[in-house]
Amino acid sequence: MEAGVKRVSEKITTQVAFERPDTTMLAATQATLAEKSPVTGSVIEIELHFPNGCNALVEISCFINQQQILPVTGFIALNDATRTYTVNRNVRKNDQLRVIIANRDGGFSHTPSIIWTLAGVP
Repeated sequence: MEAGVKRVSEKITTQVAFERPDTTMLAATQATLAEKSPVTGSVIEIELHFPNGCNALVEISCFINQQQILPVTGFIALNDATRTYTVNRNVRKNDQLRVIIANRDGGFSHTPSIIWTLAGVP
């Protein structure tokens, strides 16, 4: 390698998962979960899984630091569904990937799953 030339890290694809037990929301509770981005690059997609019984009572919204990225405003609430959303948002290593989960069901706990797929350099 020539003097003064830095080797650029290879681009990788990685996932950040918000899953059980962290996403188990007791009846009528809300939580904010956060992980640091492992790469500088972009969030490619976010997959949301709502188990049967959520009945649109479990709401999810996703943020990079303080900026909401999914949905643009408000929350997504489904039942017995897994949806993958294309995001393509820039992210820097150690940015906070945040998820707000609200369980509006007053009688039952629910456990959704959220998986972020990122591409970039470590």
